[in-house]
Amino acid sequence: MSTALRRNVSILSLVLASASASAAEVEDLNARLARLERENAAMRMENAALRENKRLREENGRLRSAENSEPMRSASSNGAAGSGRLAADRSAAPASLRAGLEARDPYQSYASADGPGAYKAPARPASGVLKIWGEGGAIWSGGDRFFQDAGTALAAFPNTTVSPPLDLTPKVGWEAATGFDYLIAGSPWHVSGQLRYGQSGQASAQILSSGRLDLGRGSVITASDTFDATYQESRWLADIAIGRDVFGTGPGALQVKGGLRLLDFETRATNSDLLRQNASIVDVGNVVFTNVDAAQANDGANRNSFLGAGPRVGVEGSIPFAGRWSLDYLSDVAVLFGVQRNVVNSRSQSSASVPVLAQPGTSFTVSTERNTALFNADLQFGLSYWINENVKLGGSYRVDALINTQDTTFTPNRFTHGPRLTVTGQFDAR
Repeated sequence: MSTALRRNVSILSLVLASASASAAEVEDLNARLARLERENAAMRMENAALRENKRLREENGRLRSAENSEPMRSASSNGAAGSGRLAADRSAAPASLRAGLEARDPYQSYASADGPGAYKAPARPASGVLKIWGEGGAIWSGGDRFFQDAGTALAAFPNTTVSPPLDLTPKVGWEAATGFDYLIAGSPWHVSGQLRYGQSGQASAQILSSGRLDLGRGSVITASDTFDATYQESRWLADIAIGRDVFGTGPGALQVKGGLRLLDFETRATNSDLLRQNASIVDVGNVVFTNVDAAQANDGANRNSFLGAGPRVGVEGSIPFAGRWSLDYLSDVAVLFGVQRNVVNSRSQSSASVPVLAQPGTSFTVSTERNTALFNADLQFGLSYWINENVKLGGSYRVDALINTQDTTFTPNRFTHGPRLTVTGQFDAR
């Protein structure tokens, strides 16, 4: 081979080697550009997710600071829209990156059950919730005391003790109640009502007295007197109300309610006085009777009542703790406008072994009424335990107050209090 030919071959070899090196560099450069584009696409999607996350945090804070907590539908819809945009971005990304981005999706962290509680908006029940409850317990009465005059017909007899007025303040009694609360589906509004009836234990007292009166000349009168008195109170009330959850939802919500209260309060007092006498000698005109027996019975009944209605406002709620336990509370106030009535019945009759000595019987009824207003309030608090998702058993203490705005002669100021046992059933009402 000539020198010139060898030189040409060498030059051709160099050109081919240079072309091969240039092709490898171009391929490497293209691969690096492809990686950069994939990384840029991933960063754009992550930045979009972070911006959406920040926006939702700010919106969540504004909604939580609002006075009335409403279901965060706007956040949900915005989250859905953001998820849609992210899904579109992911579909444009290479398949090798989609799995990794989905694993790092920031929305999954707070949409999951174990995500931060700050991102979880309590949902309203899709169906209505109906609660039916019943309760009962003992009551003790306080407030104005009730006294019965115990004057005796033997007050004129020597050495006869006159009893002071009898204290007939009500004894321990009982109260029972039932009611319902319906939470309207998908809303914070409630409709509720209750019916209560209670009565005090009957207070009673008896006084026995006797005496002897010497009139001289062999005339002696002996007598005995039996005085009995009783007193008892009873009342019932009915409520209907509309309420709204103003703080929280579900079992831990605070509900404010307003409505109408109808109340009837009655007191019943009775007394009876039986006087028996024996006279050794009775001179009637020119006729003299010996060993004469006589008896006189006086009976009385006094019924005071109030029936009225008026506006009522209240709050109630529960504070769940320790799993199935909760602290329950409620309070109401009402102003009642109505009529007070007082009815007094009295009857007297007598008998004697000598008929002409018996006095004729008498009876009368006196009724009085007037318009007035009463103030009524109640407070109840206690603990309860959910036996299962539908039944709750609770124990509480309740205080009721009935305050007369005028003269308490008709209706006394009365405070009743005592423990309660409550059973509540909860059901979905579709």
